[in-house]
Amino acid sequence: MDVNKFSSFDSLQAAPFTIRTTCAGISTELKCTRILRVIPAKRIVCFGVYNEKRVVAKFFLDTKNAKRHFKREIKGLKALKRSEILTPDILSKKHLLLNGLPVLIFQRIEPAFDLDTSLKLLNNNRDQVELLARVAEIIAKLHNAGLKQNDLHFENFIVSGNLIFTIDGASIDTRRMGTGLPVSKSLKNLGLFLSQIDPRFNQQIPDILKRYLQKRKINFSGGLNSRMINYIRIHKARRKQRRLKKIFRESTDFVCQKSWNRFWVCDRRDYTKAMRRFLAAPDQAVGKAKIIKNGNSSTVAQIIIDNRLLIVKRYNIKNKLHALERCWRSSRASVSWRNAHLLKFCGILTPRPVMFFEKRFGYLRSKAYFLMEYIDGVDAYNFFHSNTYSGENSTGLARKFGVLFQMLADASISHSDFKATNFIITSDKKIYLIDLDGLRAHRCRWMFQRAFKKDCRRFMQNWQNLPEATQMFIKQLDRLKL
Repeated sequence: MDVNKFSSFDSLQAAPFTIRTTCAGISTELKCTRILRVIPAKRIVCFGVYNEKRVVAKFFLDTKNAKRHFKREIKGLKALKRSEILTPDILSKKHLLLNGLPVLIFQRIEPAFDLDTSLKLLNNNRDQVELLARVAEIIAKLHNAGLKQNDLHFENFIVSGNLIFTIDGASIDTRRMGTGLPVSKSLKNLGLFLSQIDPRFNQQIPDILKRYLQKRKINFSGGLNSRMINYIRIHKARRKQRRLKKIFRESTDFVCQKSWNRFWVCDRRDYTKAMRRFLAAPDQAVGKAKIIKNGNSSTVAQIIIDNRLLIVKRYNIKNKLHALERCWRSSRASVSWRNAHLLKFCGILTPRPVMFFEKRFGYLRSKAYFLMEYIDGVDAYNFFHSNTYSGENSTGLARKFGVLFQMLADASISHSDFKATNFIITSDKKIYLIDLDGLRAHRCRWMFQRAFKKDCRRFMQNWQNLPEATQMFIKQLDRLKL
């Protein structure tokens, strides 16, 4: 791809592509090999090769604000360097001939993973907590230098061996550089980071906070810990709200198309040629798939896309009266899509949502589809009613159900249909919750408690002829803090 042949960079959505520029009579070439991140009409980040070096390139695409964002990125990275905080070196700062749009070319750190991936690669909780504490110490070093990373998320920390690099200079607030950040602002900023950790690390938050405070030379106290817990709660609520808005529009993570006769959103990782063929004719694809359930209100089928087994759930329109009832309401596919992302945000296992699709006539909704990953496992009913079931070896699994129910309770989420077939148990004894179109997040706690107690009663009906399982689950439900 030659930069001089394009009027904008909006079409740079697939790699590889090559950018050629000429400056002072010298021709240079940047070959982008893999797209890492896309913020539509704003930025693209990719792996590439420049002057025979493996690099990371960051394109600034917003014609109105690109130069300002470019300068802010450089200013933030220079501030990190002056504060002796590890960040990748800038190899080149260019303004491309096309509209003068700038690109930054960075040293590529290898091998390296973002913080989220690095945590998943570690084998035990102790090592994971240690890594989180080390990042908290880096945040403390930022605050000691008077710097604050406003967009403080896991992707802004790159782990390479024993080194941790901080990236995204554009989000670095340098206004107080040279003077330590006030305690209140510091704790709020750290709370933003801690609000993103897995809920299973909640008990280690005081330990992580202590490591941060030691670096800031501030004494730990119960008051500071309480303030931190409150900041985390506030940030989680804000992040959840922002996240659930993003899943219905074009963004870094999602591809979206909305017209008078259709509306769909697809995970960008899954938006391939095969997926586009499915989106062009979903009924035809379902007709060729292996049908699991063929009911009046919904059809469930196994489908293969890109050599991956997926589950598609089509929400049918039974008759004219049903069409009239459903056309004004959110489709059950969009509700399942939203609820799957809500559970993911809360750290609760559910099959990964891939896509949802609505057929429309203007604002009126019709048939809809929800596509999710296939989980290889057995439902809880068949697991506990099988000949291999043993109450003794399933005690640990019952505890996992207790943990799952407590996580739902902590998030004020009720399901509305706790039949045993809606829990999938994998070979490594992980529990996935499915059938999400009736799931609800409650604002009123007493309404949640009423709905969740109804869920629990329905859950216990599954084990009426299994006294051992009944006793195990009663024990777990009695421990719940509602």
